[in-house]
Amino acid sequence: MLEIKALKKCYTTGDGQVVALDGVSLAISANEFAVILGPSGSGKSTLLHVVAGLLPADGGEVIIRDNVATHAPVSERRVAMVLQNLGLYPHKTVMQNVEYPMLVAKAKGDERKRCALDLLRLLKISDLADRKPRTLSGGQLQRVALARALAKKADLFLLDEPFSDLDAQIRYELRNELKLLHVSRGLTTVLVTHDQEDAMALADRIALMHKGKIIEVGSPRRLYEQPRTVFAATFMGRPPMTVFRVSLAGRCPYFDGSRLPIDIADTTIPSIEGDVLLGLRPEDISVVMRAGEWCVELIQAAGGFCYVHLKWARLRMVCRSDSQTELRIGDRVALKVMANAHFFDPQTEERIK
Repeated sequence: MLEIKALKKCYTTGDGQVVALDGVSLAISANEFAVILGPSGSGKSTLLHVVAGLLPADGGEVIIRDNVATHAPVSERRVAMVLQNLGLYPHKTVMQNVEYPMLVAKAKGDERKRCALDLLRLLKISDLADRKPRTLSGGQLQRVALARALAKKADLFLLDEPFSDLDAQIRYELRNELKLLHVSRGLTTVLVTHDQEDAMALADRIALMHKGKIIEVGSPRRLYEQPRTVFAATFMGRPPMTVFRVSLAGRCPYFDGSRLPIDIADTTIPSIEGDVLLGLRPEDISVVMRAGEWCVELIQAAGGFCYVHLKWARLRMVCRSDSQTELRIGDRVALKVMANAHFFDPQTEERIK
C-alpha cells in the first residue's frame, strides 16, 4: 500500500542545515495499522507530511499503490489526514464539515448527507450535526475530524498526534473506537505519536524514530520484550527499563567493583568477559522478602500493583510489586530477576542477548 524509499528532508535555519529525515525507508501493507513512534523532534510528523504531500521531499521516493507519488499534488495522492490542530472550518456546522470532502469530489447532495449522517452515527455524534466547532469539547472535535477524514475516498488514513490534547478517559475511548473503525472498514492507517501507550494499544507494527532515522520496526510485543537497541529499551515502557553498565567475570555481573546484589540465573547471562550494559524492566524483578542490600526509597500505587523504587550504592532500580505489598520505605530487601535480563553492547548500544 505504501512504500517509502530513502526519504530525505532538510530545513535551513539560522544555525545551518537541519536534517529532519535521513534516508528513511519503510513499507506498510494494505489494511495494516502502522504507528510511527518517537520523541519530539525525531522527524515523525515531517515524515507523515511528506507522505501526504504537504511538504516536498529533498530525496527518495513515496510510492502509494505502486504509483510513485513523491512529487504528486495532495489531490492526486488519495490520502485522508487528521492534523494535530484538526483544521475544521469554524464557520461550518459539524454536518457541513463532514460533507466537505464529498462536496469537493462533486458527490450528489443526497448522497453526501446520507454518507455524512452514517459517519456521524458511527462515531456517536449524530446529535451534534447542526453545531459549530467552537461549541464542542476536545473529544467531540476529534470525532468530527475523524468523520471528515473517513468521508474522503482514500487509500491511506494518516493521523498526526490525534489524541495529544485529550484527557486520559477520552483518549482511552477514542483509541478503542479508532481501532474498531480500522478493522471494520478495512483501513490502511498510519498514526504518528510520541505516546507509547497509544502505539502499544493500536499498532500492528511500530516504526520507532530517533534523530530523523527509523531505529527499529516490529510488533509492539517484540519492541517491548526484545528491544534491539538501548534507545528502544528505554523509550518503550513506563517506567522505562533501567539500563546500567556492569562488568562480567565468570558470568557474574559487577558494578563499581562490587558484585551486583541481584539474583540472575547464569543461563541468561552471556558468556563473555568485560563491560556490558544490563537492562531490567520493573516487571522482570521480584522483591525477596528478607534482609538484603537494597533500600526501599519510594512506593507508588498504580491500581492493581505498585512500583517500588530501590537504591544500592550509586544504583537505583524500579520493580513492580503486588498492591498489597507489606514493604515500607526504609526496608532492606533482596532482588531476584524473574524473567530474562537484557544485555547490550556498551559501544554500539545494540542487543547482545
